Amino acid sequence: MKKLFKFFFLVVVLFLCGKESSAQLYKTNLGVRIDESQFGISFDQKIYKQFTAQTAFDARENEIRATAIARYHIKLLGRRLNFYPGIGAHTGILKEYGRYDGFDLLMGIEYKIMIAPVVISFDVNPAFHTGGNHANWWDFQTVFSIKYILIKDRKKLFENWRKNND
Repeated sequence: MKKLFKFFFLVVVLFLCGKESSAQLYKTNLGVRIDESQFGISFDQKIYKQFTAQTAFDARENEIRATAIARYHIKLLGRRLNFYPGIGAHTGILKEYGRYDGFDLLMGIEYKIMIAPVVISFDVNPAFHTGGNHANWWDFQTVFSIKYILIKDRKKLFENWRKNND
């Protein structure tokens, strides 16, 4: 477990020193999240330059969870692919155990599809349950998301237009 914490800490520190991401081409998006046993809804909002806030509502057979995570976007390859570490909190209800809450770590990769206003992403999300009742003190999920861009980042679009027309 200590190795996992060290790894997340190292990733966050290294990439906080990175350049501003040009891969984040949206201000607001909404979509679905799926893994082998859950289905959920995700809403992302750009809050400042490379930072977004993600809220997610997930449902499983015996569990409902709401999560809020702050993410920091780092450009990888090209304009449309980026990486993001994040940290946040969750609360939920587990059948037969009741209410619980805790904190989340997150690492993900995101790609904005070129010909459509769609973003696809893959997240790795260890969650640690620190309060309330839960059958386990932590869980580990991997989630695939497909999101529709509701509001594009107009500032980025105008900057690219100016560069091409100067």
